[in-house]
Order: sequence, then C-alpha cells, then structure tokens
Amino acid sequence: MLILALYWLFLLLGRLISVAILPRVRHGRLLLGSVLAAFFGCLILFFTDNAFGATIGVLFIGGGYASIYPLVAEAIGRRFPYYHPGFFNGIFSVAMVGGLLAPATLGYAAEIFGVGVVIGIPLLGTCMVVALLLLIWLESKVTGR
Repeated sequence: MLILALYWLFLLLGRLISVAILPRVRHGRLLLGSVLAAFFGCLILFFTDNAFGATIGVLFIGGGYASIYPLVAEAIGRRFPYYHPGFFNGIFSVAMVGGLLAPATLGYAAEIFGVGVVIGIPLLGTCMVVALLLLIWLESKVTGR
C-alpha cells in the first residue's frame, strides 16, 4: 500500500510540475522524457525482485505518466479549437473507463499468464506511445506543421 501511495504522490506531484513548466519547455521533449521515464520504470519493475526496485520503478512510472494528460489536453485544444470543451470530456471519460477496467483485466491476465504480464502490458502501452510520438513527428515533418 505504501508503494501504491508513493505512485499516486509522484503522479500528482509530476502533474503539478508538468503544468508549471509546460509553457517553458518544448512539448516534444517533455513528452519524450516522460515516455522514456515510464519505459525505464516499467523495465525496472519487470526485472526487479525486491521492494527497493519496485519502489524506484513505480516512482519512475508515476513521474513519467504525469505529464501525459496536460500535454494531450493542450494539444487537443490547440488542434481542434472549434469543438466544444464538453466533447473532450467525453473522450477523456472513455479513456478513464479503460483506466478503471485495466486493473481487473490485468488481474485476470496474471491469473492465466503469470504475474510478469502485470507490468508487461503497461510496458507495451508505453512502447505504443513512443511509436505514436514518432509517427506524429513524421507527419508534422511531411506536412510542414
């Protein structure tokens, strides 16, 4: 429970820090740093066998995932200014449902495939974010935006 509390603390503090530095930092670098921190934390959790490694991995994941929401909210608002803000609440509500279903899904997957899948799945999700980031950068280079 203490490690879970530390995760939420780092997620909260990371979100506060990322909102504060968002106007001064290039968004691509902040997103890349966040993704790399989360990826590193997932790798630590995947290969650790003690409480210290688990704590450090959780802290990297919490800090890494913290800046995603502020970056996405700002990017959506800038890219689609003609949509009503309530529309975005619906999008984030669907994302929250996925976040609420994830623990149960991971529990069932751990029962079938073993406990390693519990961190393997978020690790794959983080890799997909890196792939999407690279595709967005490629699209911006091709279109000149």
